[in-house]
Amino acid sequence: MAGREGIDYHATPGGVPVAYRLTTLAPGLATFERTDSEAFPKRATYTRRGDRLTLTLTGQEAGRPKTHQIVWWLARWERQERAA
Repeated sequence: MAGREGIDYHATPGGVPVAYRLTTLAPGLATFERTDSEAFPKRATYTRRGDRLTLTLTGQEAGRPKTHQIVWWLARWERQERAA
């Protein structure tokens, strides 16, 4: 969501709505940071390289650094016509 102070990404980790503020935007890169709390995940970074989109969540949990990564690939689908 775009507002007067910038762009926010709203997520629901653990079912609780959380706002992350866009802090970095460049070709193939977007980073959002949580400003209201130090709870994990503190930062969400999306990177795109070719057909791959990677989400890296970083922060701390129980006073220790924590990272979680999710990777998506673009699936190419071609429709096949059936013979009658």
